[in-house]
Amino acid sequence: MTTAAAHFDASQDALIASGAWHVDAAAALPRLSGHTVRVLDGAAITQLDTNGAWLLLNAVRPRASDPLPELRGFQPQHLSLLNLVAQHAAVTAAEVEARQPGVLEATGLGAMALWRNFSGLVNFIGQLSIELALLIGRPGNWRWRELGAQVNAVFVGDAMTTRNVLTGESGPRPAPFTLQPQEATASIARLEAVQATWVLPGHGPPWHGGVADAIREYRRAAPGR
Repeated sequence: MTTAAAHFDASQDALIASGAWHVDAAAALPRLSGHTVRVLDGAAITQLDTNGAWLLLNAVRPRASDPLPELRGFQPQHLSLLNLVAQHAAVTAAEVEARQPGVLEATGLGAMALWRNFSGLVNFIGQLSIELALLIGRPGNWRWRELGAQVNAVFVGDAMTTRNVLTGESGPRPAPFTLQPQEATASIARLEAVQATWVLPGHGPPWHGGVADAIREYRRAAPGR
């Protein structure tokens, strides 16, 4: 894997990036203070995920409301990912500008969100431990069917999230960076017959309201999907 690198070409007003861009690539960005980036050149980028796309876009336009520079030389899949991240960033910026919480309020909201995530995970682990302890204490009652009934969960991965990483909104909803939203929605629809209590998303706290309620919340958050 090629290490991420980037430099600013003043003759073109271009930020030229190369290598693999992931969450650990922030140190590769040059200082751009006083420079206006008119071109983002990704012809030499070998790998790009949503974190890397956000790092590059945040470097070339400090505010999401600023115009997007020319995106030059990117592979088609990388270009699609950049545009997707840019769209979500613009929507989020508009929502934030509509109402900016104060420092204390923002700190409190962040602490509450972290606590909800932590308490949801502890609740899940606690209930699972209790059920397993009860079964272990009665070895004669061990039955695979009964065990499956006690520990009933379905893992949905990135087809669903229970906390939007861009807006902080909680509850089952489409994951903002899903590259194949139609396939994700179809996968969620196939879960309607599943009777599991716990829904485990790729991002966000476990959902303990059952699959049916999770699907209803998912569709309420994204009408038409």
